[in-house]
Amino acid sequence: MKITKQNIQFIDNYLKRNNVIYYDIRMEMLDHILNGIENEMKEKNIGFYDAFKIYMPVHKAEILKANKQSLIDGTSPFLKSLTNSYNLFVAIFTILLCTIFKENIIALNSVFWILMLLYLIIRTLIYFINSRKRYFVLEKSGFILNFIYFINLILNGFGNSFFGEFHGKIYTVGLVIFLSISFFIYYINTIIKFNKSNKMLLAK
Repeated sequence: MKITKQNIQFIDNYLKRNNVIYYDIRMEMLDHILNGIENEMKEKNIGFYDAFKIYMPVHKAEILKANKQSLIDGTSPFLKSLTNSYNLFVAIFTILLCTIFKENIIALNSVFWILMLLYLIIRTLIYFINSRKRYFVLEKSGFILNFIYFINLILNGFGNSFFGEFHGKIYTVGLVIFLSISFFIYYINTIIKFNKSNKMLLAK
């Protein structure tokens, strides 16, 4: 006996009914449940629905715990991603930008605002392209983007706002740009990763 796409959809709908609204969390749960049910099917030589009725009552509470994640759970993956090797290239690129715009720091700081705008456009497009799926990691990591935004305002200022005229230094602007580019890459990589996970599940 083999798991079918209809079986996968059945579990997905079950998780939705249990208020697992975030797509990435649901896919992780789905993969976990599928493995457990497949083991039940093989060990007891039974069909999918019988295996589901045996497996879920025992493991439901434990599995659904993953639906109660905190802000830290949503932001920690980005913080860990800062140690990835690609950030070395991000750092080199940031240094290059700082070198090019060292005589015009205000123009350099505009790179941050361009990245912010680009992020919002891509996030909106991805949301609709992915059938309005919500990602826990991406929504909660928006806190990181807000944090970067306020770091920029505090360190560099912005126009005639509460934070005063622009007073950024080359190193403070460079720091903000580095964090912004790194976050942008992390955001795209996360979308790609979960889309691949979804295709692998559907291929079962």
